[in-house]
Amino acid sequence: MKIWNKLEIEKLVYGGWGLARTDQGIVFVSDVIPGETVRAQQIGVRSDCPIAQPVEIIEPSPNRRNPVCACAQECGGCDWQHIAHPVQLTIKKKVFLECLERTGKLHDLPPVQIFSAHEWNYRLRVQFKVEPARGKKGFYKKGTNEIVDIPACRLLAAPLNDFFADLDLHLASLPESTAEIKAVCGSDGVVASYPAVNGTVMKKALIDVAGSRLSVSGTSFFQSNRHLLEPLGKWAGPWLEGDTFVDLYGGGGFFSVMLGDAFKKGLCIDNEIECIDLAKENLYNNNLPHVETRLVSAENFLLNPSIKDIDCLIVDPPRPGLTRNAREGISALNPNQILYVSCNPSTQARDIGYFVNKMGYTIYKAALFDLYPQTHHMETAIILNKGALRMG
Repeated sequence: MKIWNKLEIEKLVYGGWGLARTDQGIVFVSDVIPGETVRAQQIGVRSDCPIAQPVEIIEPSPNRRNPVCACAQECGGCDWQHIAHPVQLTIKKKVFLECLERTGKLHDLPPVQIFSAHEWNYRLRVQFKVEPARGKKGFYKKGTNEIVDIPACRLLAAPLNDFFADLDLHLASLPESTAEIKAVCGSDGVVASYPAVNGTVMKKALIDVAGSRLSVSGTSFFQSNRHLLEPLGKWAGPWLEGDTFVDLYGGGGFFSVMLGDAFKKGLCIDNEIECIDLAKENLYNNNLPHVETRLVSAENFLLNPSIKDIDCLIVDPPRPGLTRNAREGISALNPNQILYVSCNPSTQARDIGYFVNKMGYTIYKAALFDLYPQTHHMETAIILNKGALRMG
């Protein structure tokens, strides 16, 4: 593989890679910081460009720090432990804006609000990789399916690390085909997992957010950062208008519960029965009888929506973003407002560009939530209004 004796890192791009320019083209480099000069070796190809890892940091950034986790260089869970946390936030904001400008072809953007909290022990949800026959547990090694058997994880809330330590007692009782254990930690420290591990967990955990209590199962999706649940759930509330909302990828009802009181009528939609059952439970327990649920995919709902006049459409799609059919269905539905929450600023920018440049929406508010410190991942939210731009 090729070796570059001197690469100057211009910036970091989505995916966490450092970008360096050479006479032969762009090289993407892992484990670097903007402004650094490195000697690097090629390890593969990404988007027809070589990718490399540094073998020597020739000129380190003043923002470089030593990872606190001894497994950071090997474990695939973290890729930014070497970057000071305030600088991680600055980089994520630049990546978010660049995605909107380059991918979405969007300009004159509003200020981006940034929400961050503790950089360690924040995760309340996790997927442990296991090999019961070999007694192995941990996370995948970077770029492989090989399990790194770590002593504990600095990102996890304490009850999840306790659960992880206790797995040694129960691995042998799991089916040999078990490849992972999904677990979520409640506000009271109770851990729910799938598959359930004998003697250690319940089937569900209860999470308290902004005066509401949400039931979450081991398999259901839920936002991971326990410190930022309230800012994420409540951020858009002051700017949402109208009487009716639809939560198009509603899951267990997180946004429906967090924002439901702002509307007279709502509908929470998901295509998984377990999510809808949780949403029903959460809406009932939080006294939101005016919000109904429906088991249907986003695309099928949009083909024949039961509610025509929607004031606000909430979308929090999977990482690939909205499908073409979903984008076109939303356009036909023509809601007055769209709240678009995403874990992938690249696909979000593509979709937002469609609504702004083709359908006449304008970006009213934008926010970045640092749900995943020590990694390049982020959560971003944008409020779109139909018609003229309103800034506030």
